[in-house]
Amino acid sequence: MATRGEMFNKLIQKRKDADDLVLCMEGAVDELLGKETSSQKPGILLGKIQSGKTRAFIGIMALSFDNGYDAAIILTKGTKALLKQTVQRMEKDFAEFIQEDKAEVFDIMVMPDNLTAYERNKKLIIIVKKEVNNMRRILEKLASVYPDLREKRILIVDDEADYASISFRKHAEAVEVGRISSQIDELRSIVQKVDYLQVTATPYSLYLQPSIVEDRVEFLPKRPAFTVLLPKHNDYIGGTFILTKVKTKTLSPTSFSRKCLWKKEKC
Repeated sequence: MATRGEMFNKLIQKRKDADDLVLCMEGAVDELLGKETSSQKPGILLGKIQSGKTRAFIGIMALSFDNGYDAAIILTKGTKALLKQTVQRMEKDFAEFIQEDKAEVFDIMVMPDNLTAYERNKKLIIIVKKEVNNMRRILEKLASVYPDLREKRILIVDDEADYASISFRKHAEAVEVGRISSQIDELRSIVQKVDYLQVTATPYSLYLQPSIVEDRVEFLPKRPAFTVLLPKHNDYIGGTFILTKVKTKTLSPTSFSRKCLWKKEKC
């Protein structure tokens, strides 16, 4: 694996990433390259809430591009605000490569149908909301508008992977997969060379699935091929810090919050 390619090296220097984060991102790409991920065996990037998971998977994308991946499809939670935020974040972090004509960022709903072969040979970053029409649009783009993209090496990054990606419905005859889950399965099946990375802080629905397909079940379990743990950065403040009961006389917003929570006071 090339660990100091152009995109990754410039990105981590610009962001001044910590050594443990760099090792985490390198470890994730090493796993993606070394282990075959599939519809039923995705990789997982597991990190605490607000611990920098987006920062990490952007780095993973950059290192993947340095190691032969041609495009990344990012599946986001089904809100317009998060979609817009994700597009802006990609345009910011990959701004240098966009300006140098080495990369392009697209919201799938406004991605044009007339990209030239030159444009399609750039590193493509396509953001897709986990919503029926968005998913239909990316499937159409790959099936009929740009069928050549199906032959490229693609990394699918499923952000907030516990949201909509794993869903099922039970009816009288059997248990069937939910609509978005089915579309994601189709997306993963039509691309010839694809790796799939789930990103989450709440992995329960991803881990707690049966390993054996039982009778009258119309879906296949999706259990991880590997898990990479995202390290906490030095400034991280999460639920454990806020909710842990400690003895302190220091007055601070945090100690005030603790006092309110533990004594159930109105604050």
